[in-house]
Amino acid sequence: MYNDNNNEGAPVVTPGSDNKMNSAVPMISHIPLPQWKAAVELRHQNGEVKWRCKFEDSEKKRKALLTQSQKCERELAELGRRYQLLCNEHISVKKQLAAKDAKLAQLQEVSERMYREYEALKSKHDVQSRVMEDAMKSASQWYMQNRELKRKSAVLAQRCLKEASVSIIDIPDEADTASSTDGDLDNLMKTIKELTDEVGQLQAELSATRLQEFEAQEQSMSLAFELEEEKSRRARAETELHELRMMKDNLGRVSRLVATEMTALREQCQHEKEEAQRMKLEADEAQKERNVLKHQSTLLMADVIGDGKLMRLLQEVEVLKRTLEEEQQRHMMELQELQDKLDEREAEAQLELMEEKLRLAESELHCALQRAEQAEKRSSQMVTRGDIY
Repeated sequence: MYNDNNNEGAPVVTPGSDNKMNSAVPMISHIPLPQWKAAVELRHQNGEVKWRCKFEDSEKKRKALLTQSQKCERELAELGRRYQLLCNEHISVKKQLAAKDAKLAQLQEVSERMYREYEALKSKHDVQSRVMEDAMKSASQWYMQNRELKRKSAVLAQRCLKEASVSIIDIPDEADTASSTDGDLDNLMKTIKELTDEVGQLQAELSATRLQEFEAQEQSMSLAFELEEEKSRRARAETELHELRMMKDNLGRVSRLVATEMTALREQCQHEKEEAQRMKLEADEAQKERNVLKHQSTLLMADVIGDGKLMRLLQEVEVLKRTLEEEQQRHMMELQELQDKLDEREAEAQLELMEEKLRLAESELHCALQRAEQAEKRSSQMVTRGDIY
């Protein structure tokens, strides 16, 4: 269909044309379309264009979001893979660290053992060097003395040979004397070596004992420091215990005062309830009296019964007064009940709060007592260990 108002360029079908031509070409009216239909069609087309644009924009946004989500998923997978790699690396590094720590501890133990052996060998070597030096000095002195004695003995032997006829056989053999001297020297050197070994061993034991003494001194110093800390903690615990005991006493006094006050308040509340009941009875009596007076007034108003308007007015006034009094009484009773309930709830809440505070203070006091006992036990143990060391 053509939406133009003019009919220029529209095909015209003559009555004498072919039926096939008429069936192939649709019938086009030359009557122009109304303006409101054209506007509706235009708005419809504009709406379609607008919704198509919105659809295309939303499709673009959806594709962009889909691409971004896929990118985020890839990044998340990459981060997960890197995290897993880092976790595996962390586990392997921890294992390596544990192995290196074990190796370090082993090397420290071996180095300490080697150091102790080195100290023992050094002490032994020093002792042997001093003993050997002393032995060499003694041997040189003995050698000089032996030579001097040999020279003197030779001189004496020559002198004796000159003065008396002594046989050569009677003169002692110097070789035997020298051999016996060498044997004594060997025995002496063996004894010196044994003594040197024994002195080296004793020196090593002395070094080990000194090391143990140094370690014991360090341990005793650390124990003394811990003892001072325990004493200070014990003093703080005793101070805290004293404060908690004072707090407990104060809370006990306050709770007793609160209990006394609550008892007084309950008695007062009971007294007020009794007073309210009494006032209610008085109000009932007043109501009865009012009813009697009403009856009397009714009897007195018998003279004006003929005046119907006045009677209706009086009845309406009476009804209004009765309703007003009932509303006032009900309102006062509701206020009194609400006030009583509020007072009871406040009193119960305060009492529960004080009881809860008292229980909390008792639990804190119990914990403080336990801490003080533990501190006393630790301090006594530290004192005992300090005395032992």
